[in-house]
Amino acid sequence: MTWRPTLSGRTRADRPQPLPQPPHAVPTPDKVLMAQAWLAVLDGLEGTLEDAGGRLEADPNDAGGRYRTARVLDGVRAIHDQALDMIASLGFRRHDETGIPFDPGLHEVVRVEPYAEEPAGIVVEVVRPGYGEGDGQLRPAAVVVAGGHGR
Repeated sequence: MTWRPTLSGRTRADRPQPLPQPPHAVPTPDKVLMAQAWLAVLDGLEGTLEDAGGRLEADPNDAGGRYRTARVLDGVRAIHDQALDMIASLGFRRHDETGIPFDPGLHEVVRVEPYAEEPAGIVVEVVRPGYGEGDGQLRPAAVVVAGGHGR
C-alpha cells in the first residue's frame, strides 16, 4: 500500500519517515542530480508558504473562503513535507539551525549584524536552508551571523 497525503490533519509524525543515512555516506551522482532538481521545487513551496502566512484574512462576503484557503495551505504544507522527506531519504540532511557557531563547511554568510544577545560568530538567522554536508553537500545554508554586541 502506498502512502498518500491527505488533508485529514495527519501530522508529520504520523507519516513514514525516511531511513537514517550513515554520516559518512556520500550520495551517488544520480541522487545528487535528482535532489538538485527538487531544490527549486522545495524553495518555491517554502516561498509560497512564507508569503501566504500573513494573508489569511477573511472576506466578509465569503463565509467559507478562509476555511478553503487554510485547506489549500494545508495541502501545500503536506507537499512541502513530502519534498523534505524525499531529499532527506536521498541522503541530504537539512541545515536550518540557529544559535549555533558558524561553520564554513555548512554555512555561507550573507550578512553580519551586531546582536546584543549573541556572541560574534553565532548563526542568528537562516535566509535559505542548506542540504547535505562534506562531499555530499547540495548547497550551504545562507545565514546571518552575529558580528559582536550591538549598541
